[in-house]
Amino acid sequence: EHLGVYYDSEWATDRKWLVDQLRLTRSCGYRTPMNIEQVINELDDMLVNVAEGYRKKKLAADKRLCVVIDTITKLVPARQLKTFMEGAAKGDTKQARSLQAGAISNWMKDVVPKLGATHGTLILVNQERKNMNATGPYDRQWDLPCGEAMKFDNSMRVRVGYAKPIKVGEVIVGTEHHCTLMKSKGGAAYGQFTFYSANGLGDCDRGFDHAREIVAEMKLRGAPFYRKVEEKDG
Repeated sequence: EHLGVYYDSEWATDRKWLVDQLRLTRSCGYRTPMNIEQVINELDDMLVNVAEGYRKKKLAADKRLCVVIDTITKLVPARQLKTFMEGAAKGDTKQARSLQAGAISNWMKDVVPKLGATHGTLILVNQERKNMNATGPYDRQWDLPCGEAMKFDNSMRVRVGYAKPIKVGEVIVGTEHHCTLMKSKGGAAYGQFTFYSANGLGDCDRGFDHAREIVAEMKLRGAPFYRKVEEKDG
């Protein structure tokens, strides 16, 4: 049983549904942070406690900490709004916009070595923005907010892109999500994968559609399929 914390900065996730989907246990927590300072301080304390647990052998050597922040885009420094309002009155808001990027950039420099020392995992959910500097069809049409550190101070990035609705008859029962894997440090540069979600209107409960994922994987591997035929009288 590993340790985990889910930060819901959107304040929009149903806690019971999240616990069921992520199989959260008593060793995992759910929190709704107010600002990025809260997350930074709490995560720093967690990493210190985990390292101390390993040292004193209170934690099993194979137990790991995983922290998910959904989304990092919504977390801003506590003083950013005040700075933004002051800048807006003067016709300049650049300083406020740079506060978030600067805070995250410096935080990455501090937290990455600590994660490595404790074998921890930090998953940051970000939101794409339209690339206003794109001038042609070959320019990347999207960009990531929160500074350059979000792009480069990571081991792996996953872009959840194209979504295709899944229909049973005329009813949409779920979504097929196409994802691109981008590794920043070693390994293959790109990879692609697909996962499925259900909205509860079909045979699958609301959440991840694991049954459809298994069928798709079997088809990809060339597994034989047999159609079930029901016998009827006459």
